Amino acid sequence: DVPSIYSKIAMHLRDTIRHEIEHITQTGWNLLPGKYIPSDQSIRRKIETGELPAREYFLLPMEIPAMIQGMYLQAKKSRQPFSKIVNDYLDRFVAMKDENGDSYITTDDKEQILATWRKHIPKLGLKATL
Repeated sequence: DVPSIYSKIAMHLRDTIRHEIEHITQTGWNLLPGKYIPSDQSIRRKIETGELPAREYFLLPMEIPAMIQGMYLQAKKSRQPFSKIVNDYLDRFVAMKDENGDSYITTDDKEQILATWRKHIPKLGLKATL
């Protein structure tokens, strides 16, 4: 697959870097005005232990803008529709199975995530639709 795989890797790296840049502006030394989000570590632990369903990760206040910003940049740089990037991403989690054979997130979870993300896109000032 080399060298054609390099462009795919580059797109995923751009997404990841943009995602993490969004996180470092939400708290700590690089906090930007209006972006502060309190720690959600206790909720993350509950998701990791199964006390909360996996879909809750995608609905964390820190994750929503980070995921949207990362995928928006990936869509722009790869010249693909934002909705395709987002749906492909979430579909991987619908297809992913846990040790019991259950999907990591269900199609209903995916729709709930998309509905929540749709509300946040205008708040981020992005010209994108889902």
